[in-house]
Amino acid sequence: MRIPTREAVLAVGCMLLLTHTAQSESPPIDTSVPLTPATQRIDEAVWNWEGRDDGGREQVLRAAICEGLLSADIDSRVSVMFYVRENLRWLDLSKYEDCLAESRRLYGGDEGQDNLRLDESQLTHSPTEAVEQLCAKAIEEGAVTLWRGTPLRRSACMALAAAGGYGSLRSLVEEHYGQLHEREKRLYPLAMLMAMFDLTTGDGAGEQARTTGIKRLAAMDSTQLYHELQSDDAFAAAAVRICNSVCTKGQDQRCDLSVAVYGSLESQHRRITLEDGTAPLDPATTPTWLDQIGAAAQKRREYLVQSEIGRRRGEGTREGGPQ
Repeated sequence: MRIPTREAVLAVGCMLLLTHTAQSESPPIDTSVPLTPATQRIDEAVWNWEGRDDGGREQVLRAAICEGLLSADIDSRVSVMFYVRENLRWLDLSKYEDCLAESRRLYGGDEGQDNLRLDESQLTHSPTEAVEQLCAKAIEEGAVTLWRGTPLRRSACMALAAAGGYGSLRSLVEEHYGQLHEREKRLYPLAMLMAMFDLTTGDGAGEQARTTGIKRLAAMDSTQLYHELQSDDAFAAAAVRICNSVCTKGQDQRCDLSVAVYGSLESQHRRITLEDGTAPLDPATTPTWLDQIGAAAQKRREYLVQSEIGRRRGEGTREGGPQ
C-alpha cells in the first residue's frame, strides 16, 4: 500500500514544497545535487536565458530533461531524475510526464513514486485559484485526491494556505483545526499558522506571499521585532519559516532581506546581552530563533562568496585560456 507513504510525504513536505505556486520570481536552482554533464544542460537553460524567447527555453529544457531520462547511461538518468526531483519548486515535472513514462517502460521504475512527484509538481505549479479551490475542499472534507491518485490531506492544505498567503482560507482553517490528529497539531500549531497568515496575507497568494512575509519582517522596528520573537513562540516559528523559505540555497535575492533582518536582530541581541552583563552571542544566551535566522542568512553569504569565486575563475580562464 502506497497511500500512507504519500499522505506522510505530502503532510510533512507541504511547507517545503507545496506552498510554491506558478507565480515564481527568478528561480534559484537547488544545487545540493552536484551538476553532471546531463544536468548542466538543464542548469544552463534556467540561468542563461535572459532576453531570449521563453518558448525556446522550454524546448531546450524539454530536450535536456527527456534526453537525460531516456539515456541508456544509468548515471545520466539518475542524475537528471534526482536533479528534477530536488527542484520541483522551479521545474514542473508534469510537463515531461510522457518522457518519465517512457523511461519507466524502458528501464523500470516505481510508478507510484513517480505519480506522487508528478502530482506534487502539478500542484506546485497550478494557478493560485486552482490551489485555493483544492485546499478549501480538502480542509472542509478532510482530503482531496489529486490528478494521479495522490491524497492531499487537510493538515497539508492548512499549512499551504498559511504559508502561501491564502487569506480567504483562514476562517476555514480555524473552523476545522480541531479535526486534526494530535500529531498534526504538534506539527502545525494553530497559533503558528495564524502568525503565518498575518505575515503572508495581503499582496497575493503563492510565491508572492514569501515576498510579502519577508518584507514585513524587514520593515519592523528591530526593537519591536526582537521583543515579538522573544515573547511569542508562534510568531518566532513563523518568522523562521519565512526567512528560510527565501534562502533555500542562498540564490534568491529576497534572501538579502533575511540577511538584513538577522543583522538588526543580532545588533539588538548584542546590546541587550551587554546591558545584562552576559557575553554577546554566547550559545547559552542566544535564542534558538536567532540562530535559525542566522543560518538562513548564512546561505546567502556562502552563495555570494561561491559566485564571486566562480566569476574570478571564469575571468581567469577567459584571460589566460586558449584563444
